[in-house]
Amino acid sequence: MNELEENPKATLDVDQEYRDLLNEVEYHCSICQAVLEDVQVLNSKIESVYRSVTEKTRNNRNRVELVKHWLAAFFVASEIKQAICMKKELNQICGIDSTTIDEVHEAIKERLEFLLGFSLNSCN
Repeated sequence: MNELEENPKATLDVDQEYRDLLNEVEYHCSICQAVLEDVQVLNSKIESVYRSVTEKTRNNRNRVELVKHWLAAFFVASEIKQAICMKKELNQICGIDSTTIDEVHEAIKERLEFLLGFSLNSCN
């Protein structure tokens, strides 16, 4: 009997359609352009946080040191996530995609939870 594979979580990516529509109606919002550039910077920063902490902890076997590094990464990632949440709230028309930040933040949180041995509650 063949098992059906579950479809991966579907995401709706409208970036190209958004840009096409802006070009079609000849409207280019400088605010949205600046916000989307900020999002790219934030994506880069959170990816850098993850790379940095994984590099620092790769060969480290000291549990206390591991927790310290991942806790610091969680705090920084949480600040970046809060920044993107504020941008999304204040600039709803700009079509901000926070997927990268959300996924990296969650990966850091999961690693920290594993090291701590319990779940962290998130405030929304």
